[in-house]
Amino acid sequence: MAITWPWRSCLRCLHKQKTGEGQWVDLACTEAGLSLNGPALLDWSVNGRAMRDAPFDSNRSQYVPMAPHGIYPAAGEDHWVAIVCRHDDDWRKLAVLIDEDWCASFDTLASRLDDQDRLDELVSDWTRRQEKFELQALLRAEAIPVSAVQKPQERVDEDPTTAAFGLWPEVKHSAMGEVRVDGNPVHFSETDWELHHGAPCVGEHTEKVLTELLGMSSDEVQTLREEGVV
Repeated sequence: MAITWPWRSCLRCLHKQKTGEGQWVDLACTEAGLSLNGPALLDWSVNGRAMRDAPFDSNRSQYVPMAPHGIYPAAGEDHWVAIVCRHDDDWRKLAVLIDEDWCASFDTLASRLDDQDRLDELVSDWTRRQEKFELQALLRAEAIPVSAVQKPQERVDEDPTTAAFGLWPEVKHSAMGEVRVDGNPVHFSETDWELHHGAPCVGEHTEKVLTELLGMSSDEVQTLREEGVV
């Protein structure tokens, strides 16, 4: 797992030191993979150089041959759905749902790979008449890889899976009040934790640290303030 956040490692280590036992870590691969995207994004932004051979705007499979393999328009403005046919069985099930004569022209993987531009156009003509979440449910029922592309509001406020995982909690910030923040994209089997408070403002806990942790008196802290130290 390509995760190097030290505070998460520390939680596992503390639990192991206290109990002698490890923990199961529940973390989606997406969050792990995103942490590795920095160099690729920077290389493209600064140098205009992509990290793969296909056109930068292509969503076609780069390794295992698959077709169709892309993100297609759905009904409505700026709505999209990702669809993948891993093999001929996936395609035949999708072709039954599409129910158009042209599907017979792409019955084999070779025929689909040879004319992906036309295939994508025809699939797009079909998907743009479908509501993306309804299409997602329809294809998932047939075990065809599919995912509606969610806008931020859909992912944050309307996706029951992210809400159940606690990804977007409300916390209390000392200056801004109640605010929505990114939650913890990782869960531990034995360590329960939640976010309740926002990050502190500059110097917000200075007196608490000096008096409660370092044992200084209020007078000493006041002297430091007058001297401009804190």
